[in-house]
Amino acid sequence: MKNLKRILIGIALILSPVILMAQTGMEDVVYLKNGSIYRGIIIEQVPNVSLKIETAGGNVFAVQMSEVEKIAKERLAVHSAEQHTPQCGHGMPTWGQRDTTFVARRRGFFFQSQILVENTQGGVRLIGGYKLGRFGQLGIGVGFDRVFSSPANEKLNGLNEKSLAGLYLPLYLYHSRDMFSNRRFTPTMAAEVGYAMAVEGMNGEFRQDDFGYRPKGGVMAGIGLGFKMYSKRHKGHASIIFNLSYKQVNYERDVNVFNSSGQVTGTFPVEGKADLLFPGIRFGFGF
Repeated sequence: MKNLKRILIGIALILSPVILMAQTGMEDVVYLKNGSIYRGIIIEQVPNVSLKIETAGGNVFAVQMSEVEKIAKERLAVHSAEQHTPQCGHGMPTWGQRDTTFVARRRGFFFQSQILVENTQGGVRLIGGYKLGRFGQLGIGVGFDRVFSSPANEKLNGLNEKSLAGLYLPLYLYHSRDMFSNRRFTPTMAAEVGYAMAVEGMNGEFRQDDFGYRPKGGVMAGIGLGFKMYSKRHKGHASIIFNLSYKQVNYERDVNVFNSSGQVTGTFPVEGKADLLFPGIRFGFGF
């Protein structure tokens, strides 16, 4: 009997904000400075310090007053774009309704790390920037790209497969945008453009006698489509992006000068450039 009472009390506590909103037709709305919005019933408030708001789904969010732009009481909103079935006439959510308690952070700083797994390239990228609301994210990225020796390189640029393999340091401008701003699981797109510098001295392949190519780096770019999954309270996200990357590698090579007897009398440098393509997958983690 005691367990039954506890269960009933628990159910009542969970449903209390829903019942209260249904009876009054009003709800508390907390607007944050970063663009986030919480709707429900304020169940606790410490003046000038913090508050707690409970949503219709039973989730409780703690918010610092320093983050709050304004608090309002508004009529119940019907979020038709975020639910599978319409609300009942008395305002109670129907069974099967999508959880509407997730609110994407529209503005603010973001950070993301990426792991590259591409056909002849792997590496790590770090990206930091700012969310621009409906315009997506804009940031600056750096990282380490390791181009591996592969016959695919020869097919792409006509050079020996090991000629341009090595370590590159990219610096680039990064932009991404989620297709649906208030979905925990959403398709996303990304693009980047910048410069990748070849690093000599850290990779012996750059100066092998058989090849003699000295890459200097060059313009880089990339574009991708994938999916992003946010944590329920927007504490972080994970992403998978199917990406196509491009590097235009400028290089220098020494060419021998022969005399009439076939002896080498000197060398002179010859410059050139090659195009490298890297289709693959990128795994991202960030907040």
